[in-house]
Amino acid sequence: RDRWTITYRRSNELAAALCSVEREAMPLDCEPVQVSTSAMANSTRSSNLSSTGVSSATTAHDANTIPVAHLGADNASRLKTISQKEAVHFHLSGTEALVAAARLARVNTGKPLLVFFGNGSHGWTDHVTAEGVALGEERYACDVLILREQSAATLRVLRVRCDEIAAVMINPLRGLLLTDELGPFERWMRDLRATCTQVQVPLIFDECATGFRVSRGGAQEYLSISADVVCYGKAAGGGLPIGALCGPCWLLAESDPHLPIRAGTASGRSDVLDNNVLMRSTSHFLD
Repeated sequence: RDRWTITYRRSNELAAALCSVEREAMPLDCEPVQVSTSAMANSTRSSNLSSTGVSSATTAHDANTIPVAHLGADNASRLKTISQKEAVHFHLSGTEALVAAARLARVNTGKPLLVFFGNGSHGWTDHVTAEGVALGEERYACDVLILREQSAATLRVLRVRCDEIAAVMINPLRGLLLTDELGPFERWMRDLRATCTQVQVPLIFDECATGFRVSRGGAQEYLSISADVVCYGKAAGGGLPIGALCGPCWLLAESDPHLPIRAGTASGRSDVLDNNVLMRSTSHFLD
């Protein structure tokens, strides 16, 4: 084609331009992408990789030559390897992935409470917000517990109230930024992991900030600590709006296969899996 014309709702949001399926706003003209010859494919690939900060060295895996129908499964397989988890759900943002993690944890454990730490941010929706911290967030937080990081009292609370707690969600970046030495924070994270294992409460890592940044395997690899569930944000898509929820099959399973959880299908949002731009960008980045 000579050019692409992509329509989107809000003219000031490039993310919406790339991902929207609506045709309700002004057009956006994009540069053509030619994949008919290997030379043009390598040129396009090099340009895309350099824009995401990933090495443009030639690899055996070339997303430009793979039909988009197969890229979703391939990307999910590689994310399973990176996160060391059984299942992957794709979403349109890190916030959506965190919402899905919160809902699925409550559904599949049958418990009401989520544990957060301090003022750690886990997206902007009420499902992962502890209390009113901005305009429009005045809900009464009766289904969350706010505990203190690096505190022995926190571990005692987890032991005492484990029958009520669906999951513990933590953002490792906050602890890494607020500590002068890694040692104490790393010991605290190991104690938290051991306590969650002991009382059989899933541990969720919010890796929207740390995933693919502190190391390829995120905070899990950097701290040598394995979480039960990991949530990634737009870094997984090379900067484009995407989210990934990785975890065990039992915890990511829907309670009823005939009813949606309003946080994606069995493999996440189908509009993400079918999106040519998102899947190819994710494939390029994961290379």
